[in-house]
Amino acid sequence: MITHIDRLLCLLAVFLFAANSPMPAQSQFAGLTGTVTDISNGETLPGAHVLIPSLHRGVAADRYGRFFFSNISPGRYELRVSFLGYATFQDSVTLTAGKNSYVRIALKPHPLALTEITVSAERDRLTKEVNLGREFIDAQKLRMTSVVIEPDLFRTLALLPGVAQANDFNSRFYVRGGSSNENHVLVEGMTIHNPYHALGFFSTFDVDAIKAVEVHRGIFPVRYTERLSSVTNVILRDGNAQQFCGLGMVSLASSKFLLEGPLRKYQPESGRKWTFMLNGRQTYLDKFTGYPLAFYDLSGKSVYDSGRKTRVTMHGFYGYDQLSGEAEPFPFPKLDYADIRWNNHALGLQWQQFLGKGSI
Repeated sequence: MITHIDRLLCLLAVFLFAANSPMPAQSQFAGLTGTVTDISNGETLPGAHVLIPSLHRGVAADRYGRFFFSNISPGRYELRVSFLGYATFQDSVTLTAGKNSYVRIALKPHPLALTEITVSAERDRLTKEVNLGREFIDAQKLRMTSVVIEPDLFRTLALLPGVAQANDFNSRFYVRGGSSNENHVLVEGMTIHNPYHALGFFSTFDVDAIKAVEVHRGIFPVRYTERLSSVTNVILRDGNAQQFCGLGMVSLASSKFLLEGPLRKYQPESGRKWTFMLNGRQTYLDKFTGYPLAFYDLSGKSVYDSGRKTRVTMHGFYGYDQLSGEAEPFPFPKLDYADIRWNNHALGLQWQQFLGKGSI
């Protein structure tokens, strides 16, 4: 009798055979895969622009900082990589037929010297763009948003076209006329059902712990079927791969900290690294103002990257809120209950294995 284990072993054998089998129909072409990182700390750079000028082909790095070109004729090509706030990288790469070459690109931070700016656009952009509702916001843009108390993720999203807030006292956002509960919010691919603190006054994510945010405002992948209006996926920082460092801050509403560093330092030659990031935030409004709302949140992430084909990520999130009935400040009426508590918690493990043979 064939057991479930036998079936799994057969499927695994077929998968490995297919992954390592040559593809005769594409043997006359070459492929190019690579990773874009920050040379100062080894952090990947999602959204970096990678261009092969002679072929008029370009791609943007994905959320893991990786990019891929396929079906390229063998030969020697110039490769150009750029990202806002970094010096442009230029080098040549030689591609061999039937092989998927791998390159590792480290960009140097470079201050921007702005002069006169000319803005132009192509009339036929709308016919070429596949997903017009997708936005990729990096951490720098999140921190540049003007705020009253402290930077907030959802208040930044309200600046995007088609996104609005009910008022200045609530961070709940509405996309193209939909309700606030029709927005699907995730952290590293894990669903967060109540992404707000203090009944909607703050978002439950600390901006300092965010590397990038992927927002789909209209057309989003079919795997996201739990909401109708939008999908927001929060990507946490990997952690500094060069040195241990920390950050502490006290604002008008909360105090917070961030610790990060290498468990194994970044190696530029091989690209191997193992990092961690730990972030926490807590409010103290209830202690100093008598306001009956209290909250805190914790998030962490650890990433092992072999530099070539294997990337293992472990991440977690915990958020806690409490509404106390002891005080009676405006705008709350007299409360007849002691307290109400609610929380979010999630723990995830991701393993990416990039198949294919290639040379550095």
